[in-house]
Amino acid sequence: MANFFIALYHYFERHKTLLYITLLLWTGAMIYCATQIKFEENITSFFPQKGEEDYTNKVFENLKVKDKIIVMFSAEDGWKASADELINCAEDYGANLQENNTDSLIKNILTHIDNTTISSVNHFVRKNLPLFVDEHDYARYDSLTTTEGIAGAMQRGYMQLLSPIGM
Repeated sequence: MANFFIALYHYFERHKTLLYITLLLWTGAMIYCATQIKFEENITSFFPQKGEEDYTNKVFENLKVKDKIIVMFSAEDGWKASADELINCAEDYGANLQENNTDSLIKNILTHIDNTTISSVNHFVRKNLPLFVDEHDYARYDSLTTTEGIAGAMQRGYMQLLSPIGM
């Protein structure tokens, strides 16, 4: 492979005009290709189109979360942070964003999720569950319903009850 590029170099070293013509043609072709790029903000165009019963598009179009930016706070590996510290960090971040929102670019900031929102999301996921699972999930569900899977779940539940969290 290296010999090919060395030979190409020697060829273009002897034929400079051909090098510049080739370079101009390639540059023109790249500019033409770059001008043909069309940006589309509709992310649902990536979803497979199955006809009128395309539930994936219907579900995505009805999501209110699609126009929101979600920031998640978590501890780095090796750094132990309590849940209260992470909550305080998120609340400080939200307050800082609200203070610096002088141009009213941010409509609202949600730092706490109430139980009704959690319930509605839970209902939405359960209603549309077949859209969120794939073949690997079904294999996992099958392993959970075996005797060993049930015994393991019971053992984990028992250990949680014995831990300080169980109180």
